Amino acid sequence: MIVLSLVSFLNRLVGSIGEMPFRFADVVTHDPISAVLVGMGALVIGLTVGASAYLTLGAVVDLVSPA
Repeated sequence: MIVLSLVSFLNRLVGSIGEMPFRFADVVTHDPISAVLVGMGALVIGLTVGASAYLTLGAVVDLVSPA
């Protein structure tokens, strides 16, 4: 029973990924403030992911490079 509900949840999650750009487009085109907020959110998330990737890559390079 739990496995079936987990599979159902994952199926809905993966299925909704294709639907999300259209929902975000509806939100962004609603008014200018929404567009600015979505853009700022994307910028913050992008910078955070970029900084984390940079630090992780630096740690991996430091780990495998000879000292």
